[in-house]
Amino acid sequence: MYNNSVGEFIAYTTYIYSIILFSIYIKPTLVILLIIVIYCALSTWVLIKECDNKLLYNNRLLYGFIFIYSILCTLFYYLIHTTWNSYKHNTYYILSLIVAPIFYYYFIKYSEVLFGCRKNYISKRVYAIL
Repeated sequence: MYNNSVGEFIAYTTYIYSIILFSIYIKPTLVILLIIVIYCALSTWVLIKECDNKLLYNNRLLYGFIFIYSILCTLFYYLIHTTWNSYKHNTYYILSLIVAPIFYYYFIKYSEVLFGCRKNYISKRVYAIL
């Protein structure tokens, strides 16, 4: 059990740091922003579609959540890219990027509970997709 949590955390850390590096070095264009919105929406749909929560049966709530989450993901990408040169020497800015995987890990764990997913459901789905 412990090894699974460590492996899961390492996978999420690698994922988030890859996204941060992508955000820093790849200039946002309309096409890239659109691809990120679509990627976030589709991956979120695939990950939570089989969870058992009555809120997910309401298509408006489900699509609304997916839309808001996808826009937030895209916004974070854009903000990291546009603020990097100005704040890359700011300790708090760097610290926030360093601890981002911790917050993401707990967000995933909270989402599993919120959406009524089985334990480690999301991480198992991610591994299956990869």
